[in-house]
Parts: sequence; structure tokens; C-alpha cells
Amino acid sequence: MADYLTVLPTVLLQEIIFEAIARSVWRNPYVVDDPENTVLTLLSIHGTCKTLLEASDCGHVYRACRVKELLDLVANPPEVAKFVDSFFSTVRSVTCHNYFWATLILLVSVTAHNHVGRVVAEFYHLGVCYERNGNDLPDPKTAVELCNKYGSKKIRLWSGDRDALEAQVNRNIAVTIGVKNEEITSLLDVLGSGADVWYRTNLMPYIGQVVFEYIVVSENAIKAYRFRDGFQGAITNLMGALSWAGQDSIKVTTAVSTSILGATFPPSNGIFKLELKANMAEVLRRIRNSAVEPVLMVNVFPYSYHAKGIIP
Repeated sequence: MADYLTVLPTVLLQEIIFEAIARSVWRNPYVVDDPENTVLTLLSIHGTCKTLLEASDCGHVYRACRVKELLDLVANPPEVAKFVDSFFSTVRSVTCHNYFWATLILLVSVTAHNHVGRVVAEFYHLGVCYERNGNDLPDPKTAVELCNKYGSKKIRLWSGDRDALEAQVNRNIAVTIGVKNEEITSLLDVLGSGADVWYRTNLMPYIGQVVFEYIVVSENAIKAYRFRDGFQGAITNLMGALSWAGQDSIKVTTAVSTSILGATFPPSNGIFKLELKANMAEVLRRIRNSAVEPVLMVNVFPYSYHAKGIIP
């Protein structure tokens, strides 16, 4: 069976499901409700059987069915059923030491595991934004439990909320913590003591227990005139506080909205608003000085555009 195991991870669970669908067609060979989809199904089976049969030195069975033959069936629904009947009868007649069907059964379990693994791996990079201002919100502990339940490994907190931070302890969830706009002024002193106090208050008690990934300095402060020319200094001071504490692997950035753009459509014409261009250039320069890969966060709300019919 070693020869078969080498090909198992390359076959998608979807193809196995299609194969099961085709078998149901085979059991009712003259009932084909949607011939076009049935042919697409057969094309998927075609790839699966090619891998399995060639791996088991039964390539001659695979070569008996050509892709062109499948495509030719679209215009002739009764022939679809006949093909399914003939194809599986041929495959079933191949002994190959009875390994083909044993491999197919094993393949279902192995590819199912791999398929789920891929989905979880893709979802790992997604996260949730947990805001405390609102009604009917889950408490921090429940929010974290929901993250674990659905496999999300990232969460964004808008501020150093003590209850929310306590809920992250020993949870292995990457935390993004925000600096509120009203906190910016306290972080701007030349000596950086305000940034050091912020670090000691919000992060230091949890170092080693909470995985801090980002600090987001303000929420669209670049649009607020009273913060526009100063919050870049808060970014620099926080970077300094983290470096002094040996925690400069934590990224410091800011979050902006698409309202900073003077043009948004088409995307290739995107440009910063003239009055914000110099400030954005300075923000990007500060972020680029990060000890780790620099990141600029952008808040987008595609559902709003979808609801207005701007995007499908």
C-alpha cells in the first residue's frame, strides 16, 4: 500500500464527493437531471481515477476514457448515464490485487483530514475585532471561547481593556491592542516616559502569557486635525519603549480608512487626499523603521458597498 499512500495527499476531497455522486448516477443510469453538471462531475472523477489507476499500474483503464469523450456527452444526456455505467463497470473489473477500492476507502478518510486541515490553516490568518462599545455583546471570556471554537487565532482589541486582556491569558491567540485617540497626547513627551508607562500598564503584566502581535496607534487619527501632526511621534515612542523592554518583535502601526483617499475607483487611480499626503508619507516613514516587517492597517467595510450595490 506504500505506493498508494504517496498519491493520497494530492487528491481533493471534492473529487471523492463527486465520485460518490457519479456512483449514484450509475445506480440509476438513465436518470440524469443536469447533464452539464454531470459531465463536470465526470471530469473531476477523471482526474481522481487517473491518479489512482496510474499509481496502481492500471493506466490502461484510465486511457480507455478520454476527456474529449466526456465533453462530447454534453449534447447527449442518455449517453452520460451509459458512460458512467461502462466506466465504473470497467474499473470494478480490474482486480489490481483488490487495492483500488481499498485505496479509495482509505483516500476518503485521509483527504477529509487534509481538506479540513487546509480550511483551518486558511482561517488561521483571519481574526475578529472585539469592540466593547455596543449592546448584546458577548463578554470577553465568551468571545475568546468563540474564537477557539471556530479556529480563529487572532483578535483585535480597541484598547487596553483589563477584562479583555485577562481573557487572552494562555489562550495562544495573537492579540492586536489599540491606543485610543485620547491617549495619544500622553505618548508624545520627548523622553518617551508616557510610552513607557503605557507599555508597563497594558502589556508588561501579560508578557509571556499573552501573544501580542500589533499595537495600533489610534483609529484613523490622521483624519482628526488635532492629532494629525502628532500621532506619528506616538508611534516612534512606543517603538522605543518596546525596544527598551526587549519586546520589539511586537509591531507598531496605525489604522486608516479609505476616506484618506482622494480617488478610489478604479483602484489603479487611488491617491491620498492632497491635504493628508504629507502626513501619510511621514506615517509610512515611521512605520518603515519598525524592527520587524512594517504593516499599515486599513479599515474596509465591503458589506456597506455591497448593500449599496456598488460591488456585487
